[in-house]
Amino acid sequence: MKIMIMRHGEAEATALSDGQRPLTEEGINEVTQVAELVAEEYVVSKIIASPLLRAQQTASLMATGLNLPAVDTLTELAPEHKPESVLKALASEEAEVLLLVSHMPLVDQLAGWLLEGSRMSPIAFPTATVAVLHTDHLAAGVAELERVFLAPS
Repeated sequence: MKIMIMRHGEAEATALSDGQRPLTEEGINEVTQVAELVAEEYVVSKIIASPLLRAQQTASLMATGLNLPAVDTLTELAPEHKPESVLKALASEEAEVLLLVSHMPLVDQLAGWLLEGSRMSPIAFPTATVAVLHTDHLAAGVAELERVFLAPS
C-alpha cells in the first residue's frame, strides 16, 4: 500500500473560523501543479480529506488533476487529531494508493509516526507537499519514504 500524505495548499490567513479559511490563488496554483506531478508517476485509488475547507478544496483540485470522481472526508484528519486516531480510522482501508489531505501539525506527526514510530517527521511539509510512503501495515515505524513532491517555486 502507498500512503500519500499531503498538506493543503496555501490558505487565507483569516476567515470567520479556522475551518472556513479558503485557499489563496497561490494555493490553488500550488495544488494544481502538484496534482500534475503526482499524475505523471502514480495512479491514486482514493482521496480522503480533513473536513476543513482548505483541505476539502485541495482534495477537490487533486481529484480533478488525478481524474478521480469524488473525495471522502475523515474527521480524524482535522489538525487537532493524533496519528494513532487516523491509523485506527483507516484500519480497514484497502486502497492501493491512498492520498490523505490534512494540516500541520498532523501531516508532520503522521509521517513521523509511520516512518519512525515518533511524532517527529524527517520530512518538511511546506504547503501542497505530498510525501509518498510505502507500507505493508498501518503501524508505527514500518513505512518507507518513496518520494516527496513539492510545489514548483
